[in-house]
Amino acid sequence: MVEGKTEALYLRHLKERNSNVEVMVCESENKNPSKMVGNCVHKMKEKGVDVSQGDIAFCVFDVYNNKEDDLRAAAVAAKKSGIKLIVSNPRFEIWLLMHFRSVSGLPADAKIEDMLSVHLGCKYSKTDDIWDHIRGHAYGAAKASKEASDKEGLISPEDFFRCRFSTGMHILTEAVNKLKAENTRKYKSEQEWKRSNR
Repeated sequence: MVEGKTEALYLRHLKERNSNVEVMVCESENKNPSKMVGNCVHKMKEKGVDVSQGDIAFCVFDVYNNKEDDLRAAAVAAKKSGIKLIVSNPRFEIWLLMHFRSVSGLPADAKIEDMLSVHLGCKYSKTDDIWDHIRGHAYGAAKASKEASDKEGLISPEDFFRCRFSTGMHILTEAVNKLKAENTRKYKSEQEWKRSNR
């Protein structure tokens, strides 16, 4: 469950051909984090997503323009439902910027979208699909995000609420990549078994 178009555009690219890992991206009708978690629970039931069977559900949103009490309510509801919160502070664009540079030491008034525009070589727009510009930097972004999180001691969603210029997106991408690797190994083993038993 995602808050907006920017997140949806990015996450749809995590799907891969010839992978039996299904990445479903649903935009929330309500952008309020606690209501997003409720929408996610509803979509999980509707789509047959079962965390007790190894499925993973994420709710991805920004700290920007959200009230602290609602962020905390979202964290409680997500934990109760087995949903992992992926929080970006202040906005998802911090994750996109990490594809190009470290965000450590950015001034408090940093203009993230302007910085993205410089790296992209064109004006950044939330509604443009920039995957072709950033795909080769995804591993570096995950590494930078994890290193920054480790340095700041960011573990829980609440930690990301308080730490400006941070994101938990590395948690999501690592989980998806791990599932893909496990399922690829399983698929190859099944194919080898089928070939040997012909």
